[in-house]
Amino acid sequence: MYVAGVILGANDVCLLAVSGLFAFIVAFPKLDFLLLQFQSVIFFFAYKIVPSKVRLEKQSKPAHKGFFDGIVIQLFNPKVYVVALALFSGIPILFKSLIFS
Repeated sequence: MYVAGVILGANDVCLLAVSGLFAFIVAFPKLDFLLLQFQSVIFFFAYKIVPSKVRLEKQSKPAHKGFFDGIVIQLFNPKVYVVALALFSGIPILFKSLIFS
């Protein structure tokens, strides 16, 4: 059931992207910092993941995750928003680049 919740949560985020989340952010210039925050989070995760060492620990009882947990994880996952906006908004990768203007 957890995987079904993750899929439904990702679809909810895609619906937000299709419904005009990026258009809303662009319509209000004061919200441009959100785009920078989305990018910063992705780079932060990459910075933390690459040098990390894998530690395997035995758990006495694995945590049971349900349908609702999958939905909540996807709704608060910034990577899903970045991917959905890139797929469905049709924006260029370098939105306000001086190089390409």
